[in-house]
Amino acid sequence: MPRVTVSVREPVTGIEGFGELVAGLRALGDEFEVEVAENPYEGYAVTWGQLFSLVVDETSRHALDVIEAVFVAWAVKVLRRGKGKGHVNPRPRFLTMYGPDGKPLKRIVVRDPDEPPEDQTEDMERQARMLEEAKRQAAENIRSDS
Repeated sequence: MPRVTVSVREPVTGIEGFGELVAGLRALGDEFEVEVAENPYEGYAVTWGQLFSLVVDETSRHALDVIEAVFVAWAVKVLRRGKGKGHVNPRPRFLTMYGPDGKPLKRIVVRDPDEPPEDQTEDMERQARMLEEAKRQAAENIRSDS
């Protein structure tokens, strides 16, 4: 059975409706085994959204689509609840899904319950390529200075 690890960067007790997200994933029954890992930031960190990482040990299109659908449904529900409480701009929810090798597979963000989720996968891949190029260039500069 494929395992999904939900990794969060803040205590789960501080995440509105977090239990609902985990319950939604666990409701998939025999399709996935779900575990939660709290990996809180140390020191100071400012985010304008809530960041969630999922590590999926099966990277089939079906698995990613099912997980994304559960996450989006949950995020829309929580954002709609926030708007109902008078929050003009509730914090967006970001999800990055990683494969078993630790490489990112997909990134989506839900900013507004009345708008479709934004797929940021291409931006994420472009940033990764730019980072690799910068590392390569830095290594080349170090070699040429030696």
